[in-house]
Amino acid sequence: MPRTRLRTASGRWLVLHASRLRGADSEGQIAVIFEEARPTEIAPLIVDAYGLTKREGEITRLVLRGLSTAEVFRELHIAPNTVRDHYKSIFDKVGVRSRRELLGQVFTQQYQPRMATGRELDADGWFA
Repeated sequence: MPRTRLRTASGRWLVLHASRLRGADSEGQIAVIFEEARPTEIAPLIVDAYGLTKREGEITRLVLRGLSTAEVFRELHIAPNTVRDHYKSIFDKVGVRSRRELLGQVFTQQYQPRMATGRELDADGWFA
């Protein structure tokens, strides 16, 4: 199914899906669905926006999930010093100096604006 992500004028991310309708009465018709992008759909955009490499993106996603440095190197099967080297590169590209600032930056840009709407969280911790 064709899909794309787009950013609204207010800075929110949406996912756009399109599908051709099937049936005798719907020939040539297309259904288009807009929905708010979930964190897993936004993460690749953050990686692209900051010019992170594939590995830096993997490490960033693990940090955002709350994994410690030890958990990151065990998960990715790489040396602790390699993880720290990636942290330095990620921090330089994002403009932060620590894992804590990285989390804060992403929280401020992606999560906090949704909190301001007053909507309740659903079972997976995202906004209903």
